[in-house]
Amino acid sequence: MMKNHYVRYLLAFLVLIVLCALFAIKLWGMHPVHFWNRIMADASFVMLCLTLIIGPAVQFVPRLWPLSPWRRELGVVAALAALVHVVIYMKSFRWNPLGFFIERGTPHLVWKRDAFASSNWVGLLALGIILILALTANDFSQKWLGKGWKFLQQQNYGLFALTFVHIFLFLYLVNEVSRGSVYTVFWWLSLITVGFQIAGFVRTVWLNARRRGIIDP
Repeated sequence: MMKNHYVRYLLAFLVLIVLCALFAIKLWGMHPVHFWNRIMADASFVMLCLTLIIGPAVQFVPRLWPLSPWRRELGVVAALAALVHVVIYMKSFRWNPLGFFIERGTPHLVWKRDAFASSNWVGLLALGIILILALTANDFSQKWLGKGWKFLQQQNYGLFALTFVHIFLFLYLVNEVSRGSVYTVFWWLSLITVGFQIAGFVRTVWLNARRRGIIDP
């Protein structure tokens, strides 16, 4: 069991590497800081979506049940990628995290009030949530938190919403050339993820109604 756990982590990191390579093809030529932080951010978002797609997919295709345990490892690696994304971008502000939120070159403390700052605030909240989910994505936390663990892990829906808003705001701030296929992937993957979640929810409600005799089998 433990061996399979490590194998899944190794393969999850492999998925991250492959995704970064694919995004690197499109984003090649950007400034190194933006290049590396973008591919890590984009790969992290894809992996987050995968964790939300697997569950409903298994409901509709039971043969896919071996993929269920992968949600944990994919989520943890997605969190690490998100953290690296933020750390890399901090270099633009001389490693000062306040650079995300305050104006530079002013004698007084002035908070940024543009869409870029809004994206960063939303991203900060999303980062906090995904790190908490990653740190508690283990058997020890599951036993220690009890029923609260399931409630905590269900916050990945809110995480997806925050991440969507974060990326949406940011994509409208970057140069049109840097969007390209990444922009298309963002929209399609978001729609597919939401579609799977809605379909899974409807199926669950329908099955519960059948069990209770509310509707005919």
